[in-house]
Amino acid sequence: MQNKSFVDLQVWQKAHTLAVALCQLDTLDQLPHSAAGVAAEIAIGFGQYSHKGKLKFYYQAKDLVLETQSLLLLAQDLGLIEPEKAKELMAEYDKLLPSLGALIKAVRGFEQAKKEEKAGEKQTLSA
Repeated sequence: MQNKSFVDLQVWQKAHTLAVALCQLDTLDQLPHSAAGVAAEIAIGFGQYSHKGKLKFYYQAKDLVLETQSLLLLAQDLGLIEPEKAKELMAEYDKLLPSLGALIKAVRGFEQAKKEEKAGEKQTLSA
């Protein structure tokens, strides 16, 4: 089944849920921004027409997952978030990374298939 919207992507749904959880905490100002950025980058990537455009935003989402994890550790060390809550959220973001990797791999697969299709068309035309 093809996704009709980014909200259909499980990886976006998970990123959005995590962003909501972090926005409800009283932490560093930058933390909710980076957490919300993960879901936003996935949504923007979904809306891109080119595979290159999609990949750009999906990679940025992956970068923001790592930024969010780093900020979670900082918030924990500053006493702004309980260690157990930080550990729980870190684990959830760890689960998100393979999903983003799978999304990137899928787009790369489509990109490669298109290249091979074009190469086949060129050979057919030149024959």
